[in-house]
Amino acid sequence: NTVKTHHAPSSSTIYKGTTWWSDRTVAVRTVAETSFARCDIHTVVSEDGQKVFNDWIFLEEVNAVNIVVQTAEGKFVVFKQYKYAVPGETFSPVGGFVDDGEHPWTSAKREVLEELGLGSSATLERVNTNFGNRDDRFRNDPKRMRNVVIDIIQHDAIQPTFD
Repeated sequence: NTVKTHHAPSSSTIYKGTTWWSDRTVAVRTVAETSFARCDIHTVVSEDGQKVFNDWIFLEEVNAVNIVVQTAEGKFVVFKQYKYAVPGETFSPVGGFVDDGEHPWTSAKREVLEELGLGSSATLERVNTNFGNRDDRFRNDPKRMRNVVIDIIQHDAIQPTFD
């Protein structure tokens, strides 16, 4: 037996993004939200202004990155995982949310390092320097690992330029 429950959102589950609104938006009703996504029902006027749609489902999410990783041998790297609501095993590229104030390039490097333990030769050298003689308690401490990842990201690789 499955018990269905509904929990009122706490301040930590309120989506921080701005509600999408345009000159064709008549009304917006939020039906569900978490800290990383919000689902709204929009009432929208058609492009020709002749009809009103009361059931336009609109989903907003925080920014995220997906990264295509290719080895020096030309092979693409994915990993096996199980996802909620997707039956069976799946293959996935590396990806994750962009942290508040974080540049997407920084997020991409962080996700590749966190999920695959991969990076440039400079990254490998920094990982070996930071983890080489450490015990598993250090490696398994998420806070310490995150600090090392941040240190590596800040010192590794040239930032790309975007036009």
